[in-house]
Amino acid sequence: LSRAISLILVGYTTGASLHKALQSAAADLMSSFNLVRERSTLLSMQNYTLIAASSLLVPAILAVSLSFSTQISEISLAGQIEGFSFANSAPLISAAAGAIPIYLILNSILCALFVSTTLASRHKFLGYAASLSILSLFVWFLVPLLG
Repeated sequence: LSRAISLILVGYTTGASLHKALQSAAADLMSSFNLVRERSTLLSMQNYTLIAASSLLVPAILAVSLSFSTQISEISLAGQIEGFSFANSAPLISAAAGAIPIYLILNSILCALFVSTTLASRHKFLGYAASLSILSLFVWFLVPLLG
């Protein structure tokens, strides 16, 4: 707005056509509004992508990965595949199964913090964090039951 006003003042003081100064200021203002609208659209797309990844994709990928690790550990009949022993993998897999829900909660908190900050509504942080945590843990516990 200040730039538009300064353009009008410069056009008026130089004796130029005020019509051209107003037209230039209006074009400048419209392009500024378009940039703000485009940035808002891109930021909302980024927020939706982050919410989907944090609540659906990450828990599903971690659940499938842990399931594959468990299956590979159980399939190894002799316990060795080219010199690699799966004998000690059971404690590691159970530790991962216990740590992943904690990771999902932390991931949900960070995602909620980002989304609430970018939407300029930090008072909604707890609601976002709770809903993302519940949804991601639900997906984490549901995917092994379906597979």
